[in-house]
Amino acid sequence: MTSSCIDIDSFIAYFTQKLSKKDREILENHLSCCDHCLEILATTTQVLDDETLSHWETISETRAQATLNKITEKIQKIKEFYQWSKEQLPPLWIKPSLQPAMVSVRSENEIFPTEHIFIQRAMNGLYTEMYIERSDDQLVSIKVRVLQDKKIAPRVCIIMERKGEGPSARALKHHYVSFNDLPFGQYRLNLEQDSVDKGEYIFEINEKGLYRS
Repeated sequence: MTSSCIDIDSFIAYFTQKLSKKDREILENHLSCCDHCLEILATTTQVLDDETLSHWETISETRAQATLNKITEKIQKIKEFYQWSKEQLPPLWIKPSLQPAMVSVRSENEIFPTEHIFIQRAMNGLYTEMYIERSDDQLVSIKVRVLQDKKIAPRVCIIMERKGEGPSARALKHHYVSFNDLPFGQYRLNLEQDSVDKGEYIFEINEKGLYRS
């Protein structure tokens, strides 16, 4: 979450169609690059359980306020889920050749060759980005980048461990580290800096996507 994230009043105006065309475009541009706000939007859609939401039917401001209040209270308690996608642009540090599409108008049906998931997490002063790409029916590759003060974090060791198996460690010497041909299952990602534990991220990957444990 950043200081430029969408506030609750703007979300309400968005759902009740009270934003100007310019403000709607600004909000949707922000959604295209902010996982935090996109997650709130997706969760709101699920809570509303409205199959016609894609037609942008107007809902009352009272209902929108009640829905977003409910999300604010419960979003931290919800088990995080990230679905496989072909529509979201990979981050610049993964596939720069695809990034020019960001400055042009994208088709609603535009997709990319492989299914993937992109996750961003803060861990005790380290900002972690994880790009997961489905390379086969039951295999994935995971690329991890760790930043500190907006630069590649120094002296960081990234440890990936699948449940029931031994850990695999990589030193972050370049822009990112890769863990390739990993089978579906439960994993623990652990960060160490100067041999000091900086936090972990426990998750499960399956054919539907990624669940945070």
